[in-house]
Amino acid sequence: MITSVTTHSPAETASFAESMATALEPPATVALYGDLGSGKTCFVKGLVRGLGSEDLVTSPTFTLVHHYSGPAGRIRHFDLYRIRLASELDDLEIGAVPDDIVVVEWPELMEQRLPDNVIRIRFELIAEKMDERKITVEFKDA
Repeated sequence: MITSVTTHSPAETASFAESMATALEPPATVALYGDLGSGKTCFVKGLVRGLGSEDLVTSPTFTLVHHYSGPAGRIRHFDLYRIRLASELDDLEIGAVPDDIVVVEWPELMEQRLPDNVIRIRFELIAEKMDERKITVEFKDA
């Protein structure tokens, strides 16, 4: 199933993610695609909040992964922007813990490793309107 929404601000993007979080149960993998500044980390902030965590969410661009805790369990947030070779993913243990919710920014190098039930979310900036973005969510029906 594919659905799209247009958000008009970072707050709307986070709010959309927060509402979407109510449908996530571990184990779940969410793959986020989009250019720099398209709203991926803003989306993760809303998602983590929607999963009941009060942890501060920041981009793990330089650390590669951040962990957040919530009532539903652990949320692992990966940012693979700096990864250049698929072999570099081996040490990250993405998807190794079945009770986690895994969110991956820049998942292109690990397409072959994503589970069949991955939720793919694509972010497209609307050029003529700086804060607007089209968010397309693709998932397999249960």
